[in-house]
Amino acid sequence: MKHKFLPRKLNPDTEILVIGTFNPDIPSNSAAFFYSRGHTAFWELMSAIFGEKCLRYSSVEDKEAFIKRHKIDLTDLIETIDMPEEDAANYRDVNLDKYLNKANRTDVKAEIARLKHLKKVCFTRKTFSGLPHIQAKTEEVKQFCEERKITFEYLPSPANYGQIDPDKRFKTWKKFFKPEEKIK
Repeated sequence: MKHKFLPRKLNPDTEILVIGTFNPDIPSNSAAFFYSRGHTAFWELMSAIFGEKCLRYSSVEDKEAFIKRHKIDLTDLIETIDMPEEDAANYRDVNLDKYLNKANRTDVKAEIARLKHLKKVCFTRKTFSGLPHIQAKTEEVKQFCEERKITFEYLPSPANYGQIDPDKRFKTWKKFFKPEEKIK
């Protein structure tokens, strides 16, 4: 199965790259763009961090304009993966990790190398329990960034499940995207 939004041509002016895992192109996936499924707070976080109107239910064009304006772009680790649709439909990274050896991965390092203005890269996950393959792939990207003096951080998932403290998540994300601003 293929990614719903990849391949994607990244904006050459990108200064911050956000990396996730996979967004399957399956009938039950109603997302119109990256991080647009119902369980994610990504667009609320980004809107609040940059002091703009909430983009949760905004058009793809509005979201594209936002990331372009703030020199941010989005990609995922996986372009295609051979896995059962029912495993993809629950959006659990543990299922992706099981099938990662049957995936065509995005060449994130090559994409980073093409972005001449890139200053920061983040991965939208902090923990890797049960995800050895995804962890190894992100560690490769982290090392690649460090060799090029590009900041790399693991951020708490924008997904609204589990024991994520929304206030702590917001502060962590804001510190990454807008470190010059004091966090209240």
